[in-house]
Amino acid sequence: MSLSQAAENAVFSYPKDTNNRPDTQAVADLFRNVRHWRASFADLAANPFSYIAGAFNYIAEGDALLVGVHLYTVAASAEASPDVDLTASGGVKLFVQESTAGMVSVLAFGVVGDKSTDDATAMQLAFDWWDAVAGRKLMIPAGLSGVRLAATCTANFEGRHGNILVMESPITPDAGIGNAIELLDGQECEFKLWVSGGGQTADYTQADPVGADQAFLIRGIRSADLHVRAYDYAGRVVRATTELAGEAKTSRLHFISFSTGEYGAPACGQAIYADASSAFGHFSHANWFWDDYGPVFEDVADLSFGSLDSGWDTNSGMVLKGVLSFWANSLSIGDESNTIDLLTIQASATRSSANINIGALLLNKGNRGLVVDGIDIDGPSGSNKWTGVRIGYISSLENGNRGAYINDSRWVTIDLFESHGDEVGAEVTGASRDIEIGCNIVSSAKQSIIVGGTTFQANFKGSAVGANASSTAATSAIDVTSTGRDIEFDSMSVEAANVDYLYDLVAGNFVVLTGGNLIATGSAAVMGANAPRVARNVRGYRTENGGIAQMLNTTSNIVITHGLVAAPQIIQLTGRESELLNLTVDSIGATTFNVVNRDDAAATHAVTSDQDIYWEAKLLQSQA
Repeated sequence: MSLSQAAENAVFSYPKDTNNRPDTQAVADLFRNVRHWRASFADLAANPFSYIAGAFNYIAEGDALLVGVHLYTVAASAEASPDVDLTASGGVKLFVQESTAGMVSVLAFGVVGDKSTDDATAMQLAFDWWDAVAGRKLMIPAGLSGVRLAATCTANFEGRHGNILVMESPITPDAGIGNAIELLDGQECEFKLWVSGGGQTADYTQADPVGADQAFLIRGIRSADLHVRAYDYAGRVVRATTELAGEAKTSRLHFISFSTGEYGAPACGQAIYADASSAFGHFSHANWFWDDYGPVFEDVADLSFGSLDSGWDTNSGMVLKGVLSFWANSLSIGDESNTIDLLTIQASATRSSANINIGALLLNKGNRGLVVDGIDIDGPSGSNKWTGVRIGYISSLENGNRGAYINDSRWVTIDLFESHGDEVGAEVTGASRDIEIGCNIVSSAKQSIIVGGTTFQANFKGSAVGANASSTAATSAIDVTSTGRDIEFDSMSVEAANVDYLYDLVAGNFVVLTGGNLIATGSAAVMGANAPRVARNVRGYRTENGGIAQMLNTTSNIVITHGLVAAPQIIQLTGRESELLNLTVDSIGATTFNVVNRDDAAATHAVTSDQDIYWEAKLLQSQA
């Protein structure tokens, strides 16, 4: 039976026949022993029963008592208080009777749910009943304004299995109580959780900030299905944390749905902070909108998302800190105010994040869209068994600082990075290495790509078009200040008019351009003061080229167009050795060079028959 079906059955708890009408015989059996009743808990308090024989309000052990629609049986007066479900006004001890659906309402324990009465004591009575036996089902029925909690309520299952909680109306915790509800040490549970209003703000980038309020603490819960919704709760909605000694492992949590806030509605403080360990769990679908703080996952492992739609605009975005093995199909994250970093992947105090895999990532109007910082994939104890970060597709739109920022990180691969209108498309800096980015960067406000620090072994492919849309002075489309080795732009098409240079490279660079196009229009120049180490087969700019020319035996001189951006310093000829002995190169110019027979004063020619000559020209511009 699903949570919703169980809740529906519990609202009308009397047995029904096959036509969904009250089964009169079953109802009669259920209430056969009802000899006492009160209209409500208020009526029971005002007119209590007594164990004293002969009293007008006498009630005996085993009698059935109906209070409103809730059925109880009377325990013996000598029954130990911890073994009964609740003690009514006047000292009568009661056992709560479950509905035919096996569900018990919190109203049976005296919860009022008017959002003003403090229901914490009654709610704790309900939890004491609920957590005492495996498989029990508890619900907050629909139609209540809110269950106000002025103190923490705790359900400790002590390892029991199968308990179910359904909230069809919300809890409303007072500000400053810390944890509103604690769910501890259970297995194979189902929780449908709802909080609305209450709580207070704190610095929820931290695990345990001063003044923190948390609606639901989850600790030592293994294998649970959860539905969570929250509105206008100023605190942290869920805290999932590592189990204590002797508790079940906080793991295999399946958040089937998880929603906070909506556009234009009062925000929550934070959706979730998780610092549990391995086998954490899965979010099928999450909608986290306009929380004051984005979610934080610290030192967790085996975390996955089906899809996430989210937006934050106040303090911080989503943070993966020391996360091992993260898989997401689709993450959509926005800001609208250009003030926060939308997704940050970084190391924690104890370890690097690793094995981060994202299918599609949409980043809209943040400060920096993606931040990857301090990812070292050596893993625990230098085991070298980890991979870094791999993202299949990024759509980055109008982020106010960087679309993607990678610092001091290794093994970061972005198959396709589409950036439109970001201030800078992508920056790779620090001691980063082993970086691969497939680019389609359009209309960056400033540079399309920046490569700085001591970055090396970085490869960029694709296109960068229309850089410096904001007309910032002294800006290039691609700016390389790193002198690290093996910085390669492979089949890169770069086109711009509103820049000083397409490429502005530091002196002493090891940049390699291979293939692609360089199209400088307007006042833009192709290259700044320093050339790349190598440029091969680049339309519009070459520092290396080669080909085949034919020396006829009827001529002593041929002119070859080398196609480089300037006169080459090195020209090498290859062919049949005996035919090359008397050949030399001269008249090396900006566009051509000559191959001549150096001993052919009598025009007897250098070759005895027509021969193919293979040539290679290289331009070694100053790297000082």
